[in-house]
Order: sequence, then C-alpha cells, then structure tokens
Amino acid sequence: MKRTCLAFTLTMLLLGFGCVIRTEHRIEAHIVLDIRHVEQEVQNVFDYVEGKTDQKPSIQEAPPKPTSSLFHRAIEFVDPSRIAYAQEKPAPELDAVIATMKARNPEISAWKSRGCLGENNRGYIDLQESKELEDPAKKNQVQKLLADENKDRKTFYKEYARLRGVTVSTMEAVGAKDKLKRAKSGEAVQLPAAGTDFDAFKASEMGKKLGAVCQPGVWVVLP
Repeated sequence: MKRTCLAFTLTMLLLGFGCVIRTEHRIEAHIVLDIRHVEQEVQNVFDYVEGKTDQKPSIQEAPPKPTSSLFHRAIEFVDPSRIAYAQEKPAPELDAVIATMKARNPEISAWKSRGCLGENNRGYIDLQESKELEDPAKKNQVQKLLADENKDRKTFYKEYARLRGVTVSTMEAVGAKDKLKRAKSGEAVQLPAAGTDFDAFKASEMGKKLGAVCQPGVWVVLP
C-alpha cells in the first residue's frame, strides 16, 4: 500500500513538474512574441515620424482585462494574448504625440546632421559639443527643441508601456535600439551598454567599421 501511494505521489509530482515547464515555456514564448510585436509597432511609428511612410500607424488600446471570471483568468494565464489584444480601440493621446514628433522631426534631423544633437542609449536625444552652439541664441533654441522632443518621447514610451503591459524601461530600450539602426553617417550616437544589444551591434557592419572604437556605452560619430 505504501509503495502504491509513493508511486502515485511521484507520478503526480512529475506530471505537475511537466505542466510547470510547459507553462513556463509558453510564457517565455509569449514574452518574446510580445517584444517583437512592440518592436514592430515602434518601427512603424518612427517610420511615419521620419517620413519613410505616409501611412499613419494605428496604435490600438487593449480593453481592461477581466478579473471576475475564473475562466478568463485561466485563459489569460495560459495564453495572455487572447485577452490582451481583443476588442482594441484607438489611443488618441498617442496619436497626438506621434503627430507632434512628426512635425518636429525635420528640425531634429537637421541639428543631428550638424553634430549638435545625438541619440543616447536610453531612447532620448542629448546635446553635443559643437562650435555652432557657442552662440547662446542657437544653444537655447536647440535646448528647447531637445526638451520638447524628449518630453514627447517620454509620453510616448509611458503611454505605450501602459497600453501593452510592458515597462517604461523596456519601451525606452526598444526606442534606443530602433534609433541606433536609423542613425546616419556623421551623426553622434551612444552605443548600447554591455549586453546582447551591444554584442549584436558590434557584430554588425557598422560595428565592424568602428573597430576598436566600438565599446559599450561610448559616444561615437558614425563613419
């Protein structure tokens, strides 16, 4: 009898362990898919902002997740995407911020090309040392532009993070990664911190061009 009980207990433990592993794998896969979805939507937004497409991105707001139904909770645990992306509706605040960034982009791009602004590795722009900015009036103009742009980007990251259930820091990292890919020759950028994003950049054609200069977190002017 004891052996039978022991065998039954071990069997149930193994079955439970197997379920946990499968559930963890599903959750990990879902997280990867979610990040890819976020990266694609951010790419679409920045394509529109930079005028690479005239098609305005449609950022949809997911409805509140149900909490009263045990059935819905079970579905959400196994496959969160079935709840998170159902019955979406437009997000007007994001639309307004995206439109403002698009209107400002030509001026941002011009100051980048002149070496006065650069993209940092946190998803925002920073002021760069430049003889042109020794003129107080020009420096004030660029600083105001920088402050307005970073304020809008912060709003974009925060609102988008809320809509998609990710952290603001995740959104900032996605934004920084996308902006680095878009940077042009002669523009200043801060390389990613040490980690997988830096390793991927170092292995890229641009990383190879930079050679020994390619170090985690440093500011460089792209060749």
